[in-house]
Amino acid sequence: MANELQAKIEAWKKEHGELSELIVSWDVEGAEQSRSFIVHKPKPASFDILMQGIMQKPTKAMKNFVISVLLHPSQEEFLSLAEKYPGVLMNLGNSILEEFGIKADVVKKKL
Repeated sequence: MANELQAKIEAWKKEHGELSELIVSWDVEGAEQSRSFIVHKPKPASFDILMQGIMQKPTKAMKNFVISVLLHPSQEEFLSLAEKYPGVLMNLGNSILEEFGIKADVVKKKL
């Protein structure tokens, strides 16, 4: 199984370029659970997906954004997890934005 996933990762690198593995952990009734996600660097179209719905339906917009960059696990597995634990979905989406340098600090200065 691990060799199969590694082969997929190599193929995804050729297709998508930069990849990241993000491990999200959360607590369920005192027991820590975690899940690994493999994503590719978002393209401009992925940001369009996020921005189109972020004000009206932020959870749906974030879900669609994550799906647009998700390589592993399957979309069905991700959606099942997101349904059970919506906080995992939001944290994963925010982590993707941070991982690929989308979130930046801005310094304001009055002149």
